[in-house]
Amino acid sequence: MGSAALGKFFSIDRNFPLSQLSLELWIDGLPTQKGGVENMLFKPDEILDDIKQFIDLEDGDVIMTGTPEGVGEVVSGAEFVGRVF
Repeated sequence: MGSAALGKFFSIDRNFPLSQLSLELWIDGLPTQKGGVENMLFKPDEILDDIKQFIDLEDGDVIMTGTPEGVGEVVSGAEFVGRVF
């Protein structure tokens, strides 16, 4: 308890428009969350610009914000499949 489980990381070409990112989460084969950057109150570029005003980001740093509608309960033994598009 009190920590976040993280999966494999992937890189994005610096020229990729972050505004096109979306994600979905399936728990035990059922769709639980789906959303895109267009629905975020603060867009990734804004978040990065704000953070960079007071800290330097390095490879491996993780920035965590909120999640889309439909947060699912974490139950031991459940299978979680997340997809980033």
